[in-house]
Amino acid sequence: MSRKRLPNRRPCVISKGAIGDGRRSFFVTVDFDDDGVPLGIDLKTAKVGSDFRAIMDAFGVTASLALQNGVSWESLMTNWRKRCPEMADLIQNARDGYDGKKKQ
Repeated sequence: MSRKRLPNRRPCVISKGAIGDGRRSFFVTVDFDDDGVPLGIDLKTAKVGSDFRAIMDAFGVTASLALQNGVSWESLMTNWRKRCPEMADLIQNARDGYDGKKKQ
C-alpha cells in the first residue's frame, strides 16, 4: 500500500487540550481531505526543547503516517483509549469539531 500524498492546502480543526494535572497543555490539529477523512494529526506544546514536546511530536508524526498508509481512524482511537483515555478523547473531540465546510 502506498502512502497517500497530502495536498498543500487542506481543511483542519485546531483545539487546545491538557492532560494530567492541567500543566501539560497542547494544541491538537487534525487535517482532513475534502471528504472529511482525517489525514494527519499534529500535536504542539509550548515549551521548545522539552521531552514532553518531543514525545508529542513523535506521537503526531506516527499517527499521521499510519492514517496516510491506510490505518483507520477508529483503529487508532480504539488503541489509544486503552493507553491514554484523556489524550484519545481530546483528539476525538478535535476531529468531531470538523463541520466539512471549506474555509476561505
